[in-house]
Amino acid sequence: MRKYEITTFYADNVPYQKALMISLEYRDWCEFETTPLYQALISYLEALEIPDQE
Repeated sequence: MRKYEITTFYADNVPYQKALMISLEYRDWCEFETTPLYQALISYLEALEIPDQE
């Protein structure tokens, strides 16, 4: 079973976004959530959030 997939999205033949989908069995996911890598990934993604525009 493939456990991850990276997809590139294009607009006018120019890449503008990439998506990473990770698929793990539940037990493996629970273990992954306790790793420093998971915590670093979540922190990184939260830092990328764009503030609401008024």
